[in-house]
Amino acid sequence: MPAGDHEAAVPSRSHPVERWFAGGVFTLGALGTGLILVLSGLIIADVIGREIFGRAVPGVPELVAMSMVSIVFLQLGYALRSERMTRNGAFIERLCRTRRGIGHGLETLYSLAGAVVFALICWTTIPYFVFAWTSNQYFGGMAGFFVPVWPVKAVTIVGSAAICIQFLLRGFRHVRLARSREASR
Repeated sequence: MPAGDHEAAVPSRSHPVERWFAGGVFTLGALGTGLILVLSGLIIADVIGREIFGRAVPGVPELVAMSMVSIVFLQLGYALRSERMTRNGAFIERLCRTRRGIGHGLETLYSLAGAVVFALICWTTIPYFVFAWTSNQYFGGMAGFFVPVWPVKAVTIVGSAAICIQFLLRGFRHVRLARSREASR
C-alpha cells in the first residue's frame, strides 16, 4: 500500500485492547525472528562441525524441520498487521481510492475469508495438539535425536488464533473506512 493508505488502514487512535494485541503480535513476530537466529547458529555450527571435525551437530535437521512451521505461524500476525502479506494490491488500492466503498468492502471480505481459514486451522489443530501432548509424540531421525511434537502444535494454535484476530481487526478497520469515506461524499 502507498504510505497514505497504510496510515489510513492503521489508525493512530486505536482501542487499548487493540494496542495490547498489537504488542502481543509484535512479540510473536520477535520470537519467530529469534528462532530464525537460533536456527542459523545451529546450521552454521553443524556445517563447521562437519567440515572441521567430521561430525555433525546432533538433531539439527530435526530441529530445522520442526521449527520452520513455528516460524511461519509466529510471524504471520505481524506480517498482516504491518500490511506485508504477499498479494497484488495494485487493483484493490486503486479501488480503495476511486470507489472507496467497493474497495474497502472487498478488503473486508478478504479479511473475513482469512479469519475463517485461520480459525479452521486453529480449530483442527487442537485435537492434534491434545494427542501429541497426551501420547508424548516425538519426531526424530536416524541419529537418535527426537523432538517433541506438541510445542509446534501449540505454536500453530497460538499463531493461527493471533492471525485470525488480526484479520478480524483488519476487517473492522476497513468497514469503518468504507463507512467514513462514503459518509464524507
